[in-house]
Amino acid sequence: WNYNKNQKDARRGIKRCRVLIDGKDYSPSSGQIFRRGPGKSEIDFGQIIRFKHPDLYLSVARESVRITGYSQATFYVPPVLPVGYVLRIELHETWGDPYYVGLNGLEIYDQENKLIPLSPTNVTAIPHSVRVFSDCKDDVRTPDKLIDGVNDCSDSSHMWLAPFQSPEDGHAEATKIIVTFDVPVIISYVKIWNYSKTPARGARGIMIFLDDSLMYS
Repeated sequence: WNYNKNQKDARRGIKRCRVLIDGKDYSPSSGQIFRRGPGKSEIDFGQIIRFKHPDLYLSVARESVRITGYSQATFYVPPVLPVGYVLRIELHETWGDPYYVGLNGLEIYDQENKLIPLSPTNVTAIPHSVRVFSDCKDDVRTPDKLIDGVNDCSDSSHMWLAPFQSPEDGHAEATKIIVTFDVPVIISYVKIWNYSKTPARGARGIMIFLDDSLMYS
C-alpha cells in the first residue's frame, strides 16, 4: 500500500525501487514500479507484486506515454496507446434521472485487442452503489456486476447502480468507476454497456482517465 494521506500528498509515495531477498535482486532491470496511491480511503488500493515475470514491467513501461489535453469528440483514437495502473471513468451526466446513474457492463482491451481479465477486486465505484442507503443494504446492483460478462440484458442482477453526483450539481466529485491493475497495462479501447432497465439512469456525459491523465471526454 503506497503513501495515501490525500490526493496531493500521494506524490510522496514510492514510484520505483529494488527488491532483494537474501541479497538476490528480484526486481526488473529498470526497477520495481509501485502504483501511486489514490489519495482516498474508499477503495482497497493494495498492489500485489509478482516476481514470476519481471520483464513485463520493463516491456510495458517502454511503450508508456502520458496523454493530456484531449479535445471533446464523439470518437477519439489516440496516436499512441496509453499505459497505466488506474483507469477512472467519471459519470458527469445521465439521460434524465437526477438521482441515480448506472451501467450494465464494462470491458477493457489491451494492445492486441484482447479482453483484459478482471476480477471483483479490480473494480470499485465511488459512491459504491445504492447500498450506501440503509434501506438498500442487500441490493444486488454492485460494481462487480460490471464485469460479470452479462451485458445485453434487462436483468438488474447483472447491473450496477449508484447515487448520481456531479460537480455541475454542486457535489465535490462526480460518481466514478475505478479499475486498478497490479502491473501497468496498455489500453486500446473500452466497451461500455449503458444501463438498460431504466434508460434515463444511463450515463450520458463521461470522462475517462488513466493514471489521472485524460484519455476521453
